[in-house]
This record gives sequence, C-alpha cells and structure tokens, in this order.
Amino acid sequence: MPQVKIAISIPQDILKTVDKLSKEKNVSRSAYISNVLQLVSTKSKESEILNRINLLFSDPKIQKEQKKTSKLLNKKINDGEQW
Repeated sequence: MPQVKIAISIPQDILKTVDKLSKEKNVSRSAYISNVLQLVSTKSKESEILNRINLLFSDPKIQKEQKKTSKLLNKKINDGEQW
C-alpha cells in the first residue's frame, strides 16, 4: 500500500514513550505508530461487528429461533446423528 506523509502534534511524553517502544521493537517511529494505528483500527472494527451481533441476538424473535435450533442440534447429537 502506498505510504503518505503526515504531520501530527502529540504531547512530548507520548513521543518519548513511542520512541522508547519503537527502539525496543527495533522498528522506526513511523512503523511503530502505523502498527499501533492499525491495531486500534482493527479493534474498532471488531468492536463494531460485536455490537451488531449483540444487537441482532437481543431481538426476542432471533433468540427464540436460536434456542429452537440449539435444542434441535443438541437432540441430533445426543441421538448420535451428525449435524
């Protein structure tokens, strides 16, 4: 993916921490910040997906359907059938 240069302002203590951690990981400051931003972005996407799943399964109609399906699968497994 193409790289883009940006300029940001951050508190000096955070910059010191970033520099320390990037040296410990033997990566450039830019690479370290990019990696952190990627992790935050991924976690944010995962959180949004989880919120949507939770919203879906909070629907009483969906809950009822899931319970019915779960009981059916459990019965099949107990009867020795494959699902």
